[in-house]
Amino acid sequence: MTKGLQDYYKDLGFSESSGKYNIENKYGYLGKYQMGASALQEAGYYVSKDKDDLRNNRWNGTFTGKDGVYSKKDYLNNSAAQENAVNNYNKSQWKQIKSYGIDKYIGKKINGITITPSGILAAAHLKGVAGISPYFKSDGKIIPHDANYTTIEERLYNFMDYNVSEITGIKHKNYDISAFLEQRNKNILKNVPKSIYKKNKNDFSEGNSVFLKEVEAWNDAVIKEHREYLKQKEAISKDILKRKQKIKNKDFSTGFASNINSKHNEVKQTNSSDNWSEKQHKEFLEGFNSNKFASPEKYPYKNTKPNWTDKFNIGNPETDDGHWVTLDNGKHLFIKD
Repeated sequence: MTKGLQDYYKDLGFSESSGKYNIENKYGYLGKYQMGASALQEAGYYVSKDKDDLRNNRWNGTFTGKDGVYSKKDYLNNSAAQENAVNNYNKSQWKQIKSYGIDKYIGKKINGITITPSGILAAAHLKGVAGISPYFKSDGKIIPHDANYTTIEERLYNFMDYNVSEITGIKHKNYDISAFLEQRNKNILKNVPKSIYKKNKNDFSEGNSVFLKEVEAWNDAVIKEHREYLKQKEAISKDILKRKQKIKNKDFSTGFASNINSKHNEVKQTNSSDNWSEKQHKEFLEGFNSNKFASPEKYPYKNTKPNWTDKFNIGNPETDDGHWVTLDNGKHLFIKD
């Protein structure tokens, strides 16, 4: 059975907030659909004070009073307003999607994912229309994600097959072949292929052995096709998660390198260690863990070994097999296995 617009909103709300209306996250996003200042302004519920408000959800602007919403509190306590807001927002987003030319990708595949109207809307809800545009322009080489590392590929894939024609004006089709095959299997005797019907038009009954034999063969082919599809679907899912992990690894690696360089420079300035040997520099990098260094005044000078409790075999997440560890200070370290 095809899922409609209300199913889309229900599942979108669950993915954003587990379906909770009266909730605000640490980044200032509000309600069931975790809408920010920019989204609520676009939906007609809010007028921002400045760009900083729009970017960072300062909420120092003015609520318009639409649907009785004059404050954050009003919005969080008004489920009907939240449902209207997300509907208005999606309609506005679809206009932007068309203006960016993203709708021309509908029906095409990027990184194995079939691009659909509902998938695009769900992705845009995560990152905005401008935020998802690079994915399409780069043919999937650039994969935008939110602060929690939810990628737009996850949205494009998980929200692939919803009928959102009320928003888009595009007639729905079953992009997810499993839904189509399931229905086709249920109605196999009712919806027999024309080739079989023509051959048996004078004896179209379940007692016709030729008819049954051909239907059975056709059914077997459908089941085989369905199984192959499920295998492909699982493979696509795994690939999405692999690409997501690669993004996380790269971000953590970049952040870690920045932390190392900062600490290294700090120690050099504190201890006049510009004359460290190549070996000592290497030892410093291999043993980096700011929580386990000795205090700066006790930190070794150029002819003594750094003082730490554990040495780490630091690796490159892009090229090495390994795993991430999180330090007590919240920093991340990639260790070669």
